[in-house]
Amino acid sequence: MKIKWVRYNRKRIFLCLFLFLILLGLSFGYALINSNLSIDGIANIKDAKWNIYFDEFTPLSGSVIPREDVIIDNTTITFDAKLENPSDFYGFEVDVVNGGTIDAMIDSINISPDINLDYLTYTVTYDDGSQISEGDILEAGEAKTIKVNLSYVDGLEQEVYPNVNKTYNISIQLNYVQYSE
Repeated sequence: MKIKWVRYNRKRIFLCLFLFLILLGLSFGYALINSNLSIDGIANIKDAKWNIYFDEFTPLSGSVIPREDVIIDNTTITFDAKLENPSDFYGFEVDVVNGGTIDAMIDSINISPDINLDYLTYTVTYDDGSQISEGDILEAGEAKTIKVNLSYVDGLEQEVYPNVNKTYNISIQLNYVQYSE
């Protein structure tokens, strides 16, 4: 009986040892076929600033002198010019500066009222005379000079000119939005 019991225990020990070795082999096998992939990195993000403003206001040579001081803040220019005689004009150049880190684009240009008179004209252009248009880009850190000119036209027939004093409130808005390609 003792022999049976020893054989039985020996079989059990071998079986346990065999199962242990199989389990150990599977663990090593799994470790050999298992791979961890990792990606490590650092992303540095530059701050984003929106800062479109007016700078460097210069009246045009020969322009009439405004009745009051021209008021200039970052985004608005206010003036009061009196054009008394044909050939009088009021004009100025001003820089539009993108002091931010985001490229900008002209989304719309609003001029009101839309004056369409024979005796009063206005132009809003870049300083080189080229037309300001929707879609024009002002890159970060860039400045563009615009020229505004209101003119009392000379050389017209007498009946074309107004026979009473007129006042026109003119508003020019350049609406900039973020530019994205």
